Amino acid sequence: MDKRIERTQAAIEGAFLKLLNEKSIGKITVCEVTSLAGVNRSTFYAHYHDVYDLKRKIMTQVKGDLDGQLSFEGPNLTMGAFKVATMEMIDYLNDNRERLQYLLSTDDGNQFFFDLVQDRIMQSDTLSGVDTDDRNEAQVTAVVYGVAGLMRDWVFDRVTLTEAELTDLVAELAYPTVSAQLEALARS
Repeated sequence: MDKRIERTQAAIEGAFLKLLNEKSIGKITVCEVTSLAGVNRSTFYAHYHDVYDLKRKIMTQVKGDLDGQLSFEGPNLTMGAFKVATMEMIDYLNDNRERLQYLLSTDDGNQFFFDLVQDRIMQSDTLSGVDTDDRNEAQVTAVVYGVAGLMRDWVFDRVTLTEAELTDLVAELAYPTVSAQLEALARS
């Protein structure tokens, strides 16, 4: 992609995220975004239909960036492999902390993040065929929401752990559940 286009989109995205931190998306106008970004409205419309399209594209980019991370298959997942995949995700969260803080300040951004963490941790595509009982399902839900909440609080600096400490904690919390699910899948 052309560097000018990248810079323009980054300026628009940054302005939008700053405004999103100040008010709800329904109150953000294209005029405000373009004024803050220092671009013309026609430039905005060359890339996005409206502010909702802009937010959707940002979320799609975040999801795309994380696809492939925390990727594992088969019943022989080791704690080491799980930690490496977890560290990659946490590195991404750290590198995109400001952007994620803005996104996660909205209700749909929060739900998006919880869904994303669930998808990454439980590999929904891989583990969707696992027969689980109610207790197992409750355990999976508790782990996913606990880990997602922990990561969210870390992004907002409410949890003061290093990346390595957070990786270890997430692995300690999530690995047993993920490993058990993969083993159940192998038996089915």
